[in-house]
Amino acid sequence: MEPTKTPLKSINKTQLVQVISDRLDITRIQAARFLEVLSDIAVEALTRDHILIIPDLVQLTIRETAARPARRGIGFDKQMKDFPATPAKKKVAAKPVGQTKKVSLG
Repeated sequence: MEPTKTPLKSINKTQLVQVISDRLDITRIQAARFLEVLSDIAVEALTRDHILIIPDLVQLTIRETAARPARRGIGFDKQMKDFPATPAKKKVAAKPVGQTKKVSLG
């Protein structure tokens, strides 16, 4: 018999603001503003340095992949095939740090 899987639940922004305001004894407006400022700082740091480390939480980095030109080659079916060009991409990668690393590794 297969074990039943419980669906993963995440708290939404409203719930996160409520938890922050309760634990820090500040208003919900101040907690929401804190999240906005943190988001602004993250965008600025990633744009400028391509890395952001929030201590004991997460490390965010931007990974860039180079563009690939269109080419003609042999596909999985051993036939000649045209492969389309792919543009350069930027992806944000998150890596656990500190306390979250302990939780993620079990």
